[in-house]
Amino acid sequence: MKKTIISVALLTLLNTNQSLATEELEIITTTGYRTEASLNTSLSSQIVITADDIEQLAPISITDLLSSYAAIDISSTGGRGQNASLFLRGGNAGHTLVLVDGVRISSSTLGLADTQKLAVNNIERIEIVRGARASLWGSEAIGGVIQIFTKATPVTSLAMKIGTDRFESIQFQTSLEHGDGQTSFLADHQESEGFDVLSGVEPDKDGYSYQSFALNGFQNIDSKLKLTWQLNVDQGDNQYDSQWGGSNSTEFQNRLMKVGGIYRWEDNVSEFSFSDQKDDSETLVEGSSIPSGERIITKRMQLSALNTTTISKYASFTIGTDLLTEEVEGDLVLDVDHRDLSAVFAQGMYSENNWIVESSLRYDYIESVDSEFTHNIAVGYQITPKSIVTVMQGTGFKVPTFNDLYWPADGFSVGNDTLESERSNNYEIRYEQSFDDFSFSATYFNNDIKNLIEWTPDSNFVYQPQNVKDANIKGYELDVNGEFLGLTHVLSAAWIDAIDESTNARLPLRAKQKYSYLMSYQTDKGFASSVEFKYSGERQQTSWDGSITKLDSFMATNVNLHYQLNEEVKLKLSIKDAFDKSEPTAVGYNVAGRQAYLGVVINL
Repeated sequence: MKKTIISVALLTLLNTNQSLATEELEIITTTGYRTEASLNTSLSSQIVITADDIEQLAPISITDLLSSYAAIDISSTGGRGQNASLFLRGGNAGHTLVLVDGVRISSSTLGLADTQKLAVNNIERIEIVRGARASLWGSEAIGGVIQIFTKATPVTSLAMKIGTDRFESIQFQTSLEHGDGQTSFLADHQESEGFDVLSGVEPDKDGYSYQSFALNGFQNIDSKLKLTWQLNVDQGDNQYDSQWGGSNSTEFQNRLMKVGGIYRWEDNVSEFSFSDQKDDSETLVEGSSIPSGERIITKRMQLSALNTTTISKYASFTIGTDLLTEEVEGDLVLDVDHRDLSAVFAQGMYSENNWIVESSLRYDYIESVDSEFTHNIAVGYQITPKSIVTVMQGTGFKVPTFNDLYWPADGFSVGNDTLESERSNNYEIRYEQSFDDFSFSATYFNNDIKNLIEWTPDSNFVYQPQNVKDANIKGYELDVNGEFLGLTHVLSAAWIDAIDESTNARLPLRAKQKYSYLMSYQTDKGFASSVEFKYSGERQQTSWDGSITKLDSFMATNVNLHYQLNEEVKLKLSIKDAFDKSEPTAVGYNVAGRQAYLGVVINL
């Protein structure tokens, strides 16, 4: 059975036992277990977004790409460059660990990962693990883990695109071979004059200009040892509108450097890496050289090492450690601006006959804050050669940020250095079934989260964070895909009930239902097309005075057309929100509406 570029990747949503899948679906991932593992034999609920998927969906930003998957909900205050909250399985925006090539990118001060500043053109693939994974990755992995892998390809090409709101994009990539190794180079520029993101405030367009540079390489020293290195630099500026006035633009420069290696010996695979990360941002009043906010610099260094031993053809065992240092500099003066984090973890996997068992345990120590034990256990049973049922239970946590703990008293707010970590306990059960041209996966999950941190006012209206909330998030996920009538069909659906247990109200900005349906077609003449329907249900937002505003549901339709003109040139046309039906996902903020983009890729 021939799979189109979309179905090959999304059929792997059914990450069942290897006997359930054909050799064509054999995909190796690393996020679910921190070491190479076949997606087909994995019990974790994973989505793999490949380079072909990214090309076919033609996203403008990473949030645009991730919104195509029902398990992920996005609340945005505009287009690219604006604040966007990412909710995986209904958790808070800080409950998803986001990694770039194994390095966490969340802000040490805000606790959120700003994926808007990353160049979508520099992505090779994305792995999404749904459900708690703190027992391997540590803090933030309550709702799941999203790992972004940057490009390291031997292709030399030039890509250009123009579109609505004076959108312009140009990208060049090439590579250099050196013995049994390669180094890839990529430069990317994207800009747009944008649109007015907030009604009634500064009726001007809020645009952006971003530049990215990436270097990614490896060298095989011999058959056992492989060394790797990379450098990612993202910089630029963007304009925005604020309901409270003040600053309306941001300038930033983010840098990530990493070196590592893999050593294979006997029945072992040893991996090690060192990363150095720096994020530098400053808020300004547009047209003025006088800062209207703080310049904030956050630094993070991380050393990681792990070893996986194949005990037998049925079992393997992994042990590892993470050492991190976080530091805050700039205009923000905190009582504590530095902390060290250390962790050790272990994982075992066993598979025999119809049974698969996976278990992991991790201990984290966070200087001056907390220590945490987390665990995860999963058991899978293959009912028939084409069906499997999995039961999983895991715990997670999220450490308070520097802002939560040490924000200086300014008359309006103050930090709280007695805060505890947010903690979660997640259960899920999943059934997967495969047929010749049709597959589906159905999942139920229930996640209890305790000690949620919320900034609350005292009698003098001074806000301070407190561990005051508990939440229960439960839901169903359905992934269906197959081929019929000459087309490939992929359906992704999620029904999520995210409840604040102190008020019995829904958690804000999360849709209760989300559906995505993709229909694609390609020919051997170089033509490929896809139509995507994305439905987002009603959501609500609570104002500072306690009032609740409901935001309407909507259905957005995206159309993508590709034509391979010859071996060197490919033409692309994409229309986002073709029928102009999108609605705001945050109160008062506007959406881009219908957008059209025309691009060309030239292989050199």
